[in-house]
Amino acid sequence: MKVGDRSPPVSTRKVESTQSPQTSQPTKATELAFLDTLRATMATPAVGATTRTTATTAVFTPPAAQQKAPTQAMLPPSSSLLTPERMARAVDNAIRAAAAGGEPLPGGAGRNDLYQYALRLQKDGCNDAAKMETALKDMVSELRRGPLFPKTDADFNALTDLAFKRANDNNQYPTNSEEYGRYREMARQMAADGKTFMEISYAISDKAMNVRFYGGEPDSDTAIGNAIDKAFKRANENPNYRTTEGDYQKYWDMAKQMAADGKDSEAIMYAIKDKIANVLAFGGDPDSPTAIRNAIDKAARRAYENPNHRTSDADFKKYDAVAKQMAAEGKNSAEIMYAIAEKITDVLAFGGDPDSPTAIRNAIDKAAKRAYENPNHRTSDADFRKYEAIAKKMAAEGKSSSAISYAISDRITNVLVYGGDPDSTPAIRTAIDKAFKRANENPNYRTTEADYQWYDAMARKLAAEGKDSEAISYAISDRVTDRNKYGGDHTDRHVQDGILERSFRAVLGSAYRPPLPKEEEVWRALIDQLGQEGKLCSEIEAMLRADLQVSYYNL
Repeated sequence: MKVGDRSPPVSTRKVESTQSPQTSQPTKATELAFLDTLRATMATPAVGATTRTTATTAVFTPPAAQQKAPTQAMLPPSSSLLTPERMARAVDNAIRAAAAGGEPLPGGAGRNDLYQYALRLQKDGCNDAAKMETALKDMVSELRRGPLFPKTDADFNALTDLAFKRANDNNQYPTNSEEYGRYREMARQMAADGKTFMEISYAISDKAMNVRFYGGEPDSDTAIGNAIDKAFKRANENPNYRTTEGDYQKYWDMAKQMAADGKDSEAIMYAIKDKIANVLAFGGDPDSPTAIRNAIDKAARRAYENPNHRTSDADFKKYDAVAKQMAAEGKNSAEIMYAIAEKITDVLAFGGDPDSPTAIRNAIDKAAKRAYENPNHRTSDADFRKYEAIAKKMAAEGKSSSAISYAISDRITNVLVYGGDPDSTPAIRTAIDKAFKRANENPNYRTTEADYQWYDAMARKLAAEGKDSEAISYAISDRVTDRNKYGGDHTDRHVQDGILERSFRAVLGSAYRPPLPKEEEVWRALIDQLGQEGKLCSEIEAMLRADLQVSYYNL
């Protein structure tokens, strides 16, 4: 990972500790001493309900900033891992925060589980102690249901019992021996993959709910039959609809395949419902001749804004291939209908398909009238010739006449406002001039030749990337404003000095000290890297300060 890369978000994927217990976990004596201290200073609250429907979201507030200037080097989080001691302190802080919020204090085994979870977070890329403490604080509440990482039969029984109670919406539900064993193999595999007690419990709940509502696992005949039956009742908006043998047979293979792909019965039911709805609205599956004909007919009626419009055979033939291609790509009939309606509307507005001479000429003419803000503007032959190649190219790329017209309108506007196309010298000079006037908040500012030369390369690069003159001008304006504020660019030593000093003062407060030699080296490298990526000095300072805040709390 490069210096300055942002820390990835906290994840919950499996990790495998590469540290030995002797070096990665505090001793049991230390744990007991810590817990004794906590118990002596705060009353242990009563244990609350043992079920929940949503996960708690806690926001961890780090303790007040240290008062003494740090003696250790504060390096970018991406270049320095949290030490075992700092992760142990993160566990302590999380337990304190959770206990203050009413959570019971965990025992030594629970604390060790929290430490293992911290290792998992670190392996998954979390190198921010504050974020780690927030995640650990949330995990403290999990310990009231059982160990964070289940190991014994008793642990698996407990998480399974909780899962079935949740799936049946009944805290008194009596889980039986068959249910305890039904998902045991899956639960053990998830535990081996590093999943937590509650992650496994919720996975079992999902499975149990599928059985409850559909009569079996997604690939069972009972669940497939029920998914199809529910789909027909929903599509027909009739709870008394009697699904026929033909209905079951039509969608059986599809349901089987979806179950084999890992979809649950609910997902299968909705997918089939959508298929049925297509048949009801368009007379068949999207690729059937009936559905294709109906999609084209509905599209024409929509485009003409006339429910009585009689679609011609020519239109049916013209759009048949489009409809078939879209159906082959998995589009439903409604999507096909809307796409064809847009094509017909385009023909009505521009006099032909986008690549036809008539539509191209009309697109350019409408563009010029729009750019000049004059419906009576007479488009010149020069303009028609100038933009014809652009229009043909866009049409060949599948763009509509409307999109072509607006793109050309933007180009004409650019010429009118900036004196030429974005890559022309007049437009580049005008963009730079406008940028300086805007940045200096002075419409009478006289842009110098040095100003023009300084930003000419940047403007040409942006134009080559397809930016218009307005975007180029604003980008340069931001650059000029930033340079005015900082008195130079990120490469200037005095600019780097100012960014470093302000950032260290903001983070350390009364404990301020100048950066150590190693800190100077790595943070200057980060400034240079961000500057090369095109960041403004103001953006660099904000990012550096945020990283430095994380580094300080990580000590």
